Amino acid sequence: MRVLKLFDGDYPWDVRVEKMIVALVAAGHEVRLLCRNRAARVRQERDPLGFEIVRLPALRGPLTFPFFLNPVWVLALREQLASFRPDRLLVRDLPLAPLALALGHRARIPVIADLSEPYPDSLRSLRAFDHLSFASRLVRNPRAADFVERQVVRRTDCALVVCPEAGERLERRGLPRGRWVEVGNTPRLASFAPKGVPTPEFNGFEGRFTLFFSGLLAGDRGLEVAVDALALLAAREPSRYALVIVGEGQMRAPLAAQARRLGLAESVRLPGFIGHDRLPDLIARADAGLLPFHACPHINATLANKLFEYMALALPVIVSDVPPMLRVLAETSCGLSFRSGDAADLADQIARLAGDPEAARRYGEAGAEAVRERYHWEVDAARLTAAVEAPYA
Repeated sequence: MRVLKLFDGDYPWDVRVEKMIVALVAAGHEVRLLCRNRAARVRQERDPLGFEIVRLPALRGPLTFPFFLNPVWVLALREQLASFRPDRLLVRDLPLAPLALALGHRARIPVIADLSEPYPDSLRSLRAFDHLSFASRLVRNPRAADFVERQVVRRTDCALVVCPEAGERLERRGLPRGRWVEVGNTPRLASFAPKGVPTPEFNGFEGRFTLFFSGLLAGDRGLEVAVDALALLAAREPSRYALVIVGEGQMRAPLAAQARRLGLAESVRLPGFIGHDRLPDLIARADAGLLPFHACPHINATLANKLFEYMALALPVIVSDVPPMLRVLAETSCGLSFRSGDAADLADQIARLAGDPEAARRYGEAGAEAVRERYHWEVDAARLTAAVEAPYA
């Protein structure tokens, strides 16, 4: 089959986009990626991984904003439908899904929507936990996204979600029962392994129980709760604990200021963005993987890839009590949970794990075994391929 992938961001790089395309290429399909071009890269090229990339013109401002009525996106998709003549149209996330459905169905092409985020609820999280400008609040309107999502899920031929909770949420929104497929954010076993590269981010933390977080530093990640928990632990046992937070986002500066205010400047490090290829070595240096996300509609219907990345490298985890993560903990016994937003409870669970190395080892081994058995990309790639190859009326 010829599969046209529509992505509302720049490429490279996005780990989910790459994994999906590589899986489809490996299954024998011809894949073309149509994406944004804010970085002014070459308009068309062949990726070494075996697919073609077509980028929008390198325009600035709203001209390339991924909105389904944007004439630049409309023209670009029309051109690709005419020149590539795809058998399937695979669109990433909600903003471009109406355009994919309108033009794809007009051309009698089945449309598969990769709804990896509960988009309207993610906008609500931005409003609740982050400091948005007035203009951002106007553009990122959850009620408008609610309307668009309800129209999309009623019309899409298939929705891809990262966890069952997300599929059940879409059914409540109008997606016909049985029309979603779980394609999780799981690691590739063959490539997600330490490479032995230096990890200076951990220098000076030798002998400390070091917690690790990687990902977008957004407000609903609950990282301020983790810093508060570390302050409580420092009052009990000075210089016993440390925290490394890898990533970029609006919360990076506030978290650094919070750490300084609490006297934790030497215990909390925020080195910024680090490439995905270095993450395995960083995870391997840590003592526990931390996911302190706030319980909210957004987080309650998604599942971060970092959970499985921690598990893959036998790192015990400490997670907040949101339904998808609690379900994984119950299935795998890979770590501990705490009450979302409760720094004292988080501090207690960290101390509990640090005080029982044998239990930490068991949690880590159980997580690694679960990833080897079922929480890995080869399983999800097979689900993706089956969804793309399925016959659609």
